[in-house]
Amino acid sequence: MYNSQTPALAQPRAGGAELAYPRQESRGINELLRSTCSPTVVVVDMQKAFCSPEGQTVKNYLLDIREVQKMIPRLKRFIDQARDHGLNIAWVRAPVKDQDHNPNFDYYKVQPKPGDLEVVKTETHDGMHLLNRHLRRGRVQTVVVIGVFESLCVKTEVFVANYLGYYSIVPSDLVADAPSKRSPYSAWNIAATPDWRALDNTHSTTSTILLEALK
Repeated sequence: MYNSQTPALAQPRAGGAELAYPRQESRGINELLRSTCSPTVVVVDMQKAFCSPEGQTVKNYLLDIREVQKMIPRLKRFIDQARDHGLNIAWVRAPVKDQDHNPNFDYYKVQPKPGDLEVVKTETHDGMHLLNRHLRRGRVQTVVVIGVFESLCVKTEVFVANYLGYYSIVPSDLVADAPSKRSPYSAWNIAATPDWRALDNTHSTTSTILLEALK
């Protein structure tokens, strides 16, 4: 398992710019999948802290995780199907206090398999930076970003992927938000921030359409 303390990953030089692809010409999903190497699925923050009714973050911020709970079976099924299509899976997790002994750090209802790439963020935005070197070694040009929360960490990883020159595909049925009941101004209610759908080389689709295109 790779983690945020791995020296080669901890400090992307010049913000990772030297590892960024040149800006790519926009393509449709079918053309994109035919003309580039197989995409890597990037699973974001599927942890007990954010997805379980007993999660610390869920409780602290009074998060409404009903959409997250409904999304999890679809996400789990998609990961299995993506593996069947030969796609690699990468897992991004957020750090928590005393994570070696804290169940909030654990994955929730999904698990990596041997050979999957795993990274632990040091900041909200650095999951793709930490994955970048490894994806480059595999000549990956396209990432499929899934997980939680769409308006925060998923969005951030898509923005960083775009900055680094990747094509991004985001199945709308495999991401979810959890609005906070505590405050309308919390970090989990940032709909007014820029929408990742407006980014170049970023495609919104559904898991069904994506799986059909992978055949």
